[in-house]
Amino acid sequence: MARQDRQQRQNAVALLERSGAMIAAARTTLEEACAIRIPERTYYNTKAAALLALGWPREAMEILTALMDLPGDEAMTRQHAYSQYLWAQAYADLRWSEAAVPSAQEAAVKMKQIKSRLHLCRLRGLHAQLSQLDGRNLEVIRLGVMLPSGGRSR
Repeated sequence: MARQDRQQRQNAVALLERSGAMIAAARTTLEEACAIRIPERTYYNTKAAALLALGWPREAMEILTALMDLPGDEAMTRQHAYSQYLWAQAYADLRWSEAAVPSAQEAAVKMKQIKSRLHLCRLRGLHAQLSQLDGRNLEVIRLGVMLPSGGRSR
């Protein structure tokens, strides 16, 4: 809904930033008392996804760039795969298919490994978008071959 009005978009981003600040302030309590761990990577991915939904791919890329400064955590395969998908989506939204495909392919490999149906579905949508931009590109075609056609992912 916020995508239609600039002020609503700014309000949505401000709400997300306030929420992030509240989580950061309550991090110790959440982790110790409630056993809830919300890593920074999750916050950044969520913010980048929100910016993409608002139609701001350049701003999403700034957030994703900040993710590169975080220490690596091999246990966060799903979050890393989601970051790769978000990079690919931001590039695709900017109509930079050549840049989008490698990230999408890397995300596809990881998402198939962890059997993430939701993310594979998102990737199929991204593939459709890339096919419209550059359907004859061999790497776009290869991405389509990498993805399950729907239903159950294997």
